[in-house]
Amino acid sequence: MNGLSLFQHSLRQVTGNFAAAIRISALLYLAQVAVGTLIDLPLLTDEAAMRSAIEGGTFPWGKLVLIVVVAVVSNLWIAVAWHRFVLRVEMPASLVPAFHGGAILAYFGRMIAIGLVLAVPMMALMALTGPVAVTGGPMARLATVLVVAVPVSTLFFRIGAILPAAALDQPLKLAEAWRRTAGATPALAGLALLFLGASLAIDLPATALPQGSVPQLVWLGLTGWVKAMVGISALTTIYGHYIEGRALR
Repeated sequence: MNGLSLFQHSLRQVTGNFAAAIRISALLYLAQVAVGTLIDLPLLTDEAAMRSAIEGGTFPWGKLVLIVVVAVVSNLWIAVAWHRFVLRVEMPASLVPAFHGGAILAYFGRMIAIGLVLAVPMMALMALTGPVAVTGGPMARLATVLVVAVPVSTLFFRIGAILPAAALDQPLKLAEAWRRTAGATPALAGLALLFLGASLAIDLPATALPQGSVPQLVWLGLTGWVKAMVGISALTTIYGHYIEGRALR
């Protein structure tokens, strides 16, 4: 077993079930994109504009909270529905998948637990690489991102099986997920490296487009969907293979 096999299997989950992926995620993803247009992009991407709006009391905090809530709920909704489709062949009966409130709430709680677990190693790595990121050139900054992101993502994959378990209403503790992925660290590190590398690669064309332009936003919207679906599929693959003992295709 290696990272490439895990990555390919995760990718095939999306490409091999593309119609289902669109049916499960399209309307929910478009909803969060539509709500996201309520706030001007420069207020989030331009530090000077953001500071000016905050100091002038014109920053739209209410809109920002609405955007965050819609994004979190819709992403959790998609993730739970996709896990249940792949692992339990639960196809939505309509254009919007069923809302499993209990599973979504459990998923959110386990995401917070994972975030707390990963906070310490992430901050430690950022403290070590921070000086290079500040003083180095573009390649040095990219290297520091990978030095932080790959180990943290590997740890995330080691314990991330608790998320599909939540979607399926299955009791799986952090310690058990860690135990069941024992020996899989090299493969999961490879998966993390491939996922991060592919994510950077598909976002690269956006840097050649005018900042904040419609073509750039459309491209980033599409790549955001791809990254989200493949990322959710990676967790599904890990759960299916290491927890349920399924073979990879």
